[in-house]
Amino acid sequence: MGRPKLPRIILPPDTKRVCIHCNNTYLIGEFVKDKPSSTGYHNFCKYCHARDVSRRQKTPTYRARKNQRSKERYRLPEAQLRREETKTERNAKRRKHFMKYQFGLTPDEVAYMRDAQCNLCEICHQAFEKTPHIDHNHATGQVRGLLCHNCNYGLGQFKDDPQRLASAIEYLMIYD
Repeated sequence: MGRPKLPRIILPPDTKRVCIHCNNTYLIGEFVKDKPSSTGYHNFCKYCHARDVSRRQKTPTYRARKNQRSKERYRLPEAQLRREETKTERNAKRRKHFMKYQFGLTPDEVAYMRDAQCNLCEICHQAFEKTPHIDHNHATGQVRGLLCHNCNYGLGQFKDDPQRLASAIEYLMIYD
């Protein structure tokens, strides 16, 4: 049933008290709160409490208990189910959520785009070897199409700037 509740004593904020650890006098607000006590505060100040907690956390027994709690938490059935899920399944789930969040596209819409492009990159017209990248305008967020990794990376390096791309084409034509 627990310890009986004591009548609460309301202390004004300018009340001073002596810490039982360091014997310094502080205002009541500088003491650690303790709901069950009659005053609502412990007998030691926040500074001593912080020092004691820090000292306690460095002990081997504290760390062992903390590690044990962590191990027990991961033995829960939910965690076990999460671990049994394969990496590919997790990646597919993440990609699905990312596409919906970032571009507002469902996997069916991406599959439709892929079919509409005949499973080819919009720039180099090569078949996709891996999952295609969704190309979009960074300023407006509008989806432009699906690209292979190399073309998407190339556009990114040119900062999606048509003038830079035109300069690169001129440069290649000079030395071709």
